[in-house]
Amino acid sequence: MTEIEYAAATEHREAESVRVLSKVMPEDLAVERVRRGTARFLPDGLDTADHYLLTAENEAGEAVGNTWIGPDPSNASAAWVYDLNVFTPFRRRGYGTAILTAAEAFRRRRGPNGVGPERRRRQRGSDRAVSRSRVRRDVHVHAEEDPGDDVTGLETAMSTNEHDPITRDLMHTFEDIRSRTFARLEGMTDAEYLWQPVPDCVTVRAHSDGVVRADPCPPDSADPSPFTTIAWRMWHIGADCLRHYRAFFEDTDLTDVNVWPGTADEAVQALADDWANFESRLAALGDKRLLEPMGPRAKAFAEKTYLQLALFALDEAAHHAAELGVLRDLYVHGFKTAA
Repeated sequence: MTEIEYAAATEHREAESVRVLSKVMPEDLAVERVRRGTARFLPDGLDTADHYLLTAENEAGEAVGNTWIGPDPSNASAAWVYDLNVFTPFRRRGYGTAILTAAEAFRRRRGPNGVGPERRRRQRGSDRAVSRSRVRRDVHVHAEEDPGDDVTGLETAMSTNEHDPITRDLMHTFEDIRSRTFARLEGMTDAEYLWQPVPDCVTVRAHSDGVVRADPCPPDSADPSPFTTIAWRMWHIGADCLRHYRAFFEDTDLTDVNVWPGTADEAVQALADDWANFESRLAALGDKRLLEPMGPRAKAFAEKTYLQLALFALDEAAHHAAELGVLRDLYVHGFKTAA
């Protein structure tokens, strides 16, 4: 990828990310977060070590799109597709899947996380023959089945599931719940996030070491169960549920899973990250693996299928997200405890 191609790819990626985030937060905040993300993951642009920004060509030598792959930020032993884009004239023709296939082959040649034995120093000039990965149009993808090519994040993973209807429908359901949840969290203040509608709520709070953590889960024997704040319920959906469930897919560091942001904006972002990480792993399974037992990694749940895990996660996310909406309504309408 050349500097000109990199500038165009970055402009497109950031614009699309702002468009999506603006649905759940003010546009200026979305712009700030997107630019901060670029600076974090690509601090040296094309020269950022271990990240590959690739231009894809068809057999005719035409540039049909691009992709960005690099180490998974939460699992250094795995690779991550950060972005994939098919240029407008070539959309709806199967190139999205073809680029993913070429990117996967590129990743395999460089080890489990897509990084070669030597850290990558430059991605332009003499690298061009490698980075302009040729994708063959004879990949078996029918245009009428292609779900779309201009994709980022979860949608990138979903684009591989056009032949897996169970996975496709499951992920669309997750996405419906996700979009409604984050729409209900839009504009939340820190006061609302930490609001205690009754005394002695279970919440998130700063500890003596200065770290903000969620209070421990109340015991099942508690009667009545303590009331939990919006902050605690967001932690429960994100870290306690969705982040924990990643252990059924891969080794995951859960040493201090109770750490959680003390502000509303940071918590919304943390929840979005946990949600996207879990969804992306589900989306990558495909129907065959989704319907199989999880195996020894799942320990006591070894005989349960990934579909059962997904439905359990869906139930947790949906019903707790509904609680967030109710608490926000009560706060807005000035709810006060009975005397």
